[in-house]
Amino acid sequence: MLFAHEDELDRHRGSTWARPARWWVFLVLLTVVSTGASFGAGFHAPFARDMDPLGLVLLLAGPVLLALTGPFPIVRRRLPVAGLAVTLVATLAFSAFGYVGPVFLFFFVALVVAVNAGHRLVGWVGATVGVTAFLLIAYLRDPGAPPSLTAVTTHVVWTLFALGVAEVMRIRRERGIESVRTREEAQRRRATEQRLVIAQELHDVLAHNISMINVQAGVGLHLMDERPEQARSALAAIKQASAEALGELRSVLDVLRSVLDVLRVGDAAPRSPTPRIGGLQLLVDRAVVAGLDARIAYEGRQRELSAAVELAVFRIVQESLTNVLKHAEASAVSIGIGYGDRVLTVTIADDGVGRGFSRLPGTGSGIEGMRRRVSALGGSFEAGPVDGDGFRVQATIPVDPAPAGEGGRG
Repeated sequence: MLFAHEDELDRHRGSTWARPARWWVFLVLLTVVSTGASFGAGFHAPFARDMDPLGLVLLLAGPVLLALTGPFPIVRRRLPVAGLAVTLVATLAFSAFGYVGPVFLFFFVALVVAVNAGHRLVGWVGATVGVTAFLLIAYLRDPGAPPSLTAVTTHVVWTLFALGVAEVMRIRRERGIESVRTREEAQRRRATEQRLVIAQELHDVLAHNISMINVQAGVGLHLMDERPEQARSALAAIKQASAEALGELRSVLDVLRSVLDVLRVGDAAPRSPTPRIGGLQLLVDRAVVAGLDARIAYEGRQRELSAAVELAVFRIVQESLTNVLKHAEASAVSIGIGYGDRVLTVTIADDGVGRGFSRLPGTGSGIEGMRRRVSALGGSFEAGPVDGDGFRVQATIPVDPAPAGEGGRG
């Protein structure tokens, strides 16, 4: 998984390791400079060994291995340690055989590659061994003229500089990988949350309409022979409920498409209108057609609320009416919508047997779904049997205070 994040980071950032052409150009230029300087040093340094095939092999061993770290991801992940070791040995051998030149540049590059790939301990140990061995070789070659303090300081400073560059690159890379990982986790979390929301919406939409269709179908079958006119009305109600179910299902699917658009390209506006409190009368009318004595009453000054609050109220009433039709064996249900200054109260009460919907096998998502909706808005939710017969659902949802002098909504 970490390697996948690294590759993703390379694609987005266009780093040196993900662009072999740039990496090779850099190595070719460095090789040309180092080779030219090494040949030149052989002519000007009195005790230097002239460049020959052995010196050229030692000089090119490092850049050849480093060149492989660019185009091949698997090699790039596994080669840094071997590349650092080979480059270190070649650099020390180059110096031990008496060649002179800036071959240490390739060791510094290999050091940066290894640390940047996550091999910090190997890099620091290799740097310490490299500087110590290089100075020791210089001393053994000419014990009468040991390396000066300036030479020692120069090698130490350049090595520390290479390690500093490597650490900075490593930190940037790890932060980039963490950023990619965090973004992917956030996308997965958003997708999961949206799936839960869509599942709840599908449950609320389909359960209500399918329940209406089921009730009306039973009525139609019962009255088909004795009261054909009432049976015809039941069939008309079935047709209307099925059409509305299809419409709401299309609406939810449109929202699902919008969610997919958001996950792919960013924020996108929903494609379908959100159900609001103004549509509650339609739910009541359906319940009446299904044989319930359903009534709705509003208290307080009605006003337009946020889409999230109005959707929650609509779904709570819809789910509650569905439960009454399916389980309560009730003849009447009352719905109360109370507009307070800072809260909205929704109450649905029936005169049925007082049997909790959540107790029925296989149907626990309705009550819990309503509870989750209210909790997500910072409200409180209660559902249970009342004294005597009946069942009551009550939700209290915080809302923005009504502006002074605001008119009501009819």
